Amino acid sequence: MAGCILTWIGSAFGLLIGLLFLGVSGNPDLAEALDAAGAEDVEIFLQIFGGLLAVWSLLAAVLAVFTFMGKRWAAVALAVVGSLYAALVMSGIVRSGDPTGVVIIAWVLGSLALIFSGSKEWFAHKSGKNVSY
Repeated sequence: MAGCILTWIGSAFGLLIGLLFLGVSGNPDLAEALDAAGAEDVEIFLQIFGGLLAVWSLLAAVLAVFTFMGKRWAAVALAVVGSLYAALVMSGIVRSGDPTGVVIIAWVLGSLALIFSGSKEWFAHKSGKNVSY
């Protein structure tokens, strides 16, 4: 349950950041400042990145709901989505040299570890099956 809660919190944060990027992408003052700095196509980047982050975050939140309901397939799909996201963040860390994404990776991997620790008992309990030790 703690892993699902962490996923929902992280998804809410990701959704807010994605929507923020979408919102500022149309700001004419930002566009002028970025054009003056020599940045090209930043508006398009912010729209694409913000949209993808918002959709990715919503997908993770929905998968966490199904995982919480005891659907094993959702936990596996959440692990795939989380692992891909962690890999993308790691790629950004390697390319930029900025280690701030390590917190995001730790959050995602910690959430997945909590979801899968004791998962046999959790999913058996949710499906109404008895677990034999």
